[in-house]
Amino acid sequence: MTETTPLLIGTPRQWRLAGGVRLVRSQFSPQNLCDDDAGQLARANLSQAHPKRQAEFLAGRQLCRAAFGIEELGRGQMQEPIWPKGRAGAISHSGTSVACIAGPDNRLLGVDLEALLRPTSQRAVAKRVLTEEEAQWIAPVPEEQQAALLSVIFSAKECAYKAIFPWIGRRLPFDCAALLPMPARARGRWRMRLTGDLGPGFPQGMVLRGGFVWQGDMVLTWMNQPREAYSAETG
Repeated sequence: MTETTPLLIGTPRQWRLAGGVRLVRSQFSPQNLCDDDAGQLARANLSQAHPKRQAEFLAGRQLCRAAFGIEELGRGQMQEPIWPKGRAGAISHSGTSVACIAGPDNRLLGVDLEALLRPTSQRAVAKRVLTEEEAQWIAPVPEEQQAALLSVIFSAKECAYKAIFPWIGRRLPFDCAALLPMPARARGRWRMRLTGDLGPGFPQGMVLRGGFVWQGDMVLTWMNQPREAYSAETG
C-alpha cells in the first residue's frame, strides 16, 4: 500500500453495510506529500492550495483507490467528487482521519467525520445548525452530554446532505432537516425528517436514516438508504 497510497497510515478499517455498500476509515500523514502527486493536484486545480488541503484531498482519493479500486475521481462544479458510472459514494476528512463510503448508485450514500465540539464553539454551532424543534429536545439534556449530541447532529446533517446532493445538485441549509430525538451514547442510529420539499423524490416529511459511532473524540456518521425509500414519521 505504501507505493500507491503514501499518505495513508496502516490498514484501513472497513465495515460492510446493506446493499453492497462498504464504509472505510483510515489515518493519514500530511507530511508524506510528494512530487508524484503534482499531476493529480493540477487536474483538481489544487496546485496552489495549502498543503493541508492537498493532503486531505489526496488521502480521500488514495483511500478510494485502496478500498474500492477507483483510480481517480473527477470533480464537479461545486468541488463534489464525480463517481464512476454505476457507483455512488462520499468522502470526509477531519484532522488526520479520512473516511469513504461507496456502493451502487441506486442508494443514498453519505459519510462525515467531526471532532467533538469544544465548549467555546458550542453556542455558535447550535445557533447555526439547530432547528427550533432540535433546540427544544436537546435543551433538557445534561450539559456534559450536549456537546456530543450537538456534534452528532452537525455530522449527521453534513452526511445526509452529501447523500442528497447528487440528486438535487445544490447545497442545503441546516434547517432543511431536523434530527428526531435520540439519546447521547457511544454508537447508535439517527433519523432526520425533511422540514420542506427539496425536489422530486425528497418531499417534506421524508425520513432519512443513518448510523454513528464515536472513536475517541471523533464521531463517524454514515447514511446508506435505498434511493426509492420513503417514509414520513412523526417521531
